[in-house]
Amino acid sequence: MTTEMPAFREEIFGPVAPVVVVRDADEAVEVANATEYGLVAAVQTGSLERGRDLAQRLRTGIVHVNDQTLNNDAYAPFGGTGASGNGARFGSQSSWDEFTQWQRVTYREAAHPFPF
Repeated sequence: MTTEMPAFREEIFGPVAPVVVVRDADEAVEVANATEYGLVAAVQTGSLERGRDLAQRLRTGIVHVNDQTLNNDAYAPFGGTGASGNGARFGSQSSWDEFTQWQRVTYREAAHPFPF
């Protein structure tokens, strides 16, 4: 497969496993970041330190190191970058800000007597 094929260029939700062969980790990051989409990525590695380094270089909303990409936890905000998102996150506390409009309201039993 090449990066010019639709299976690489389009966001696919289904049983498709596009594979692009790369020379090394640097090229893998370059290829992964060569798409406008950035929902979730997974890094499989024998070195947790290397996994953390690669995760920080990937332009995605979520990165799982040594785990699958289908791992949505209710306590962690979920959302993508680029064409995979709108800049918002949902889930956990972030839903309060994304799905509500805050309004501050104060109450007094009677009007406060102002000197003017």
